[in-house]
Amino acid sequence: MLCKSAKVGNRMSRYPMNEELKMWLFELAKGKLSDEQIIKGFIKHYVLEGCTIGSVKTDALIHPYLKPSSTSKVWKNLGRALENYIREDDDGSEE
Repeated sequence: MLCKSAKVGNRMSRYPMNEELKMWLFELAKGKLSDEQIIKGFIKHYVLEGCTIGSVKTDALIHPYLKPSSTSKVWKNLGRALENYIREDDDGSEE
């Protein structure tokens, strides 16, 4: 499955963004999501749609309610949640 995208200006983006995705990006940028909510949202809105982590950054850049300065917060919060998830998995006992 390919990431559903369309050309917007000089960027590729998934349009139209549904309201749930817009809210997830907004809350991600504001730091209002737990790591678990971040991971689940990333999987639901991106991985299962055939998208990559780079699609998150692109979507944040064109999000109608986010300032351009919020893009770095989206990237930072998603990266932190993914790193914490990997660390938790590495700390687990082997079966």
